Amino acid sequence: GAVGSWLGEPVWTPDGKRVYFTRRDAHGAETIERVDVASGTTGVILQDAATPTISPDGKHIAYLKTDPQAFTQDLWVANLDGSGARRLLGDPEFTSLVAPRFAPDSQRIVFVAVGGPARPPVERPKASGFNPLAWFSPAVAEAHGVPYNIWTVNVDGSNLTRLTNDLEIDSPV
Repeated sequence: GAVGSWLGEPVWTPDGKRVYFTRRDAHGAETIERVDVASGTTGVILQDAATPTISPDGKHIAYLKTDPQAFTQDLWVANLDGSGARRLLGDPEFTSLVAPRFAPDSQRIVFVAVGGPARPPVERPKASGFNPLAWFSPAVAEAHGVPYNIWTVNVDGSNLTRLTNDLEIDSPV
């Protein structure tokens, strides 16, 4: 390929005949491409898209689409040939999306994300009693970045469900 291109995130089709992957060029442009294993023929399937995952029934591809101006991401699903693309969710519901994967029944997609629908804040327990030295204690530090959570959503965009409660990790994958 071109100098400065990066290839990654390969996934097999269920029949084992093709591999889909992300190509990022030296300028940051992303495409999802497909290579035929037998012939080596490649082709672009989706522009401005990355992180492909193929449904076990071989009918759909889910992927992330990044807005290079706003640096936001959306979760999309399309037919395996790239046609019929539709947005499921993303900005403003989520500030970051990572690693979409289909469920074995091809009906749901699991993903890791920061943010999500508004929910009441979690109350932290308060210390009991009076402690005059508390004024001199340091503030609580959260050293591992923003909390990620694991979510699922149906392929039609319905039934968004959070499965975890604020996993504070450096990298979700």
